[in-house]
Amino acid sequence: MKGGGEMAVQGLLSCQRQAIAAGSNAGGEHLCFLGCGRLDDDQYTHMVVASFLQKHTHYVSLLTGGYQAIHRYLGERVSSVLVDHSATCCSECTAAPGSLELSHHNGSTSSSSSDLFGKIGAAVKSKSAEVKDKLLEYINNPSGGTVTSSERHVSASDKLGKRYRNMAPVFSIDDDLDTPDIETDSNMFKDLVPLETVSLSAWLKKPEVVASFRCEEVNLSGYIYESHLLITPTHVYVLRNTQKKDSALIVVRRPLSNIAKITCKKKQPDLITFKYGSQQGDNLVISDMDRFLIPQAAQATKIISDQILKNVQDTKDKSST
Repeated sequence: MKGGGEMAVQGLLSCQRQAIAAGSNAGGEHLCFLGCGRLDDDQYTHMVVASFLQKHTHYVSLLTGGYQAIHRYLGERVSSVLVDHSATCCSECTAAPGSLELSHHNGSTSSSSSDLFGKIGAAVKSKSAEVKDKLLEYINNPSGGTVTSSERHVSASDKLGKRYRNMAPVFSIDDDLDTPDIETDSNMFKDLVPLETVSLSAWLKKPEVVASFRCEEVNLSGYIYESHLLITPTHVYVLRNTQKKDSALIVVRRPLSNIAKITCKKKQPDLITFKYGSQQGDNLVISDMDRFLIPQAAQATKIISDQILKNVQDTKDKSST
């Protein structure tokens, strides 16, 4: 994103800082972006959000479904709740003339709130994968060029690593050239699952911890969390810091055997993506991912890869005896 788009981002950041400094109610640390809700029309919104994430801006989020979702949620209350809402100018009201008024008079809005949330949830879920792909594409490829989603097989001469065959899952370390082909919505709703609270110092001192690193968890919803990455002989854990001293939430608890790929960006080598999946025939199917900013990324990924290869070798040795 260049030119006017970059100026808009800088202008928004400047206004935010000035409002916070002045103690204005109009200024806050959290930035929630709202698009129109139509994926093709929200391209600029996604580019702006991606720009903030690339700058490691904290507390950035994107409302999935945009204005359309808000409009559907408010229903007949839209005119009374939304300031300056005009049914004659509103794109949602004019898209289907009379539809909103008709629903008011025929009693269709008397359905329970659970039905409303169900419809919105279904709509959000149907679009969530598309939104994730679009947003991640802009983060990975801000210049707007073509991004390939095919797996790149690493040759024997590739200095970044190599692909290990006949193992489940396949493990490799690549440069982050492809858009993550995530097939589930687990990342979108990960924060809705209750997380276990633990003592950070106690976990860091556990004897099975091979290494630990300070990091920042980059959530797909746009938030960045101060965290710690812990590596054991069998698992990788990420403990997210909380406001309470020595308290942390276990947000990642992954067996090393589930890591299919570790990727990093050439222009930002400390932005590391762990991709989880399995080999299905000749295809590597990625089912989930986690992304982190790790200052000591090279050391962390080396320890993880060494541990994975050690586990693979131990498994082979056991099977041969």
